[in-house]
Amino acid sequence: YSQTLTVRLSFPIPIASWWRTYIYATGVGNASKTEVSPAFNFISAAFTNRYFNYSLTYTQIFTLPKAISIGFGAWYSSTSWFGVYKRDGFGVAELEVEKGLSGRSAIRISFSDIFMSTVDHSHFEMPDQAYHIRSNWFMYGESKKAFLVNLTYSKSLGGSKVKAPRRWEMAAQEECGRIND
Repeated sequence: YSQTLTVRLSFPIPIASWWRTYIYATGVGNASKTEVSPAFNFISAAFTNRYFNYSLTYTQIFTLPKAISIGFGAWYSSTSWFGVYKRDGFGVAELEVEKGLSGRSAIRISFSDIFMSTVDHSHFEMPDQAYHIRSNWFMYGESKKAFLVNLTYSKSLGGSKVKAPRRWEMAAQEECGRIND
């Protein structure tokens, strides 16, 4: 079983008309029970793991003349558990440049993991057991050799004006109107 409590906070911080900052924080409290096959007689049949982890996202967007905007973002996720699988914390920084084009379209280039720092360090761990088992492995993202570049073109389809909302009546109200007429 797993019992989880998650809290997410967001803080938009307008610094100037051309500079916006956003901070997002997520906290997760978890208690999970892991059952182990009886074939592993040197390990207790079940154990409970309680932990707290968090993630932070930070973004800054600068709006420049000529429909150009530049964004810088970074995120970090703390150590977390998935049963007997423990993942160490890691983070990434990103950079994005967007140019608005005519006709509500835009072209964007983004650079992910600009410091080429992504390393997923994980463990197989069974805490509080007679024999402490630990197995390490590292996964290096493709961005470890060179940062990733994405080029995107987008175009908004549909009108630029917002229509007035339709007024929907419940069927019973509509029927009463017909009866009274």
